[in-house]
Amino acid sequence: MNMKISIVDGEGPEIKYLTAGTEQVVIVRDNTGIQEIPHHHFEWRAEANLETVLGMVKRLYLGARYDYEKQGKEIDEESVSRKIVLGKIRGGRLGLHPKDDFWRHENPITQVQDNDISLGLITPHYQLYCHNLSYKTERTAKKMPLLLNENTLKNTYRKPIIGGINRIELFTSANIGDNLAELVMTTSPVFTPDKTTKAILTQKFDQILSQYQKPVKLN
Repeated sequence: MNMKISIVDGEGPEIKYLTAGTEQVVIVRDNTGIQEIPHHHFEWRAEANLETVLGMVKRLYLGARYDYEKQGKEIDEESVSRKIVLGKIRGGRLGLHPKDDFWRHENPITQVQDNDISLGLITPHYQLYCHNLSYKTERTAKKMPLLLNENTLKNTYRKPIIGGINRIELFTSANIGDNLAELVMTTSPVFTPDKTTKAILTQKFDQILSQYQKPVKLN
């Protein structure tokens, strides 16, 4: 990894970017002061097929088991849901539908249908959503900006995720820098996965999420 990885200020006090060299890779929105549930929102461009993303989501799903007693929270682990959700457009609106037995299927990828336009993982500490966005007009060579304003959104539509994942977002109120580093390093076309890159990304995300507690995983 020869490019310098940095955190730089964005368009407002609540926005920052993780950059690699001069390229903006991840946009970070600090929603701790304007939301009922304080959290950070991360979003980045991805370049991954559905099979690769599902493999990573399964590892995250299996690893999202936490020791709440050590965190000072009286929560029964069995009562805390970890859900896979698939998104469909119905009646002009996006609806998320839980798939309770997703990983019990012999071949989970076959449960993703042609009209599924979003894949999500909901855990006690974060929510992850994977999309396949495109311009409505035939401007396929133009890179979609990280910061999607109202005008850009009006000119985009959601394509089936069975064709691949090109946009990922994550909402969290916990310090999950290691998970974020793995996600970004594996799915962003900017990085080549290696130990050094992951260590740097983990340090940068830990810095951004330092106000939150690190989840304590069950052994």
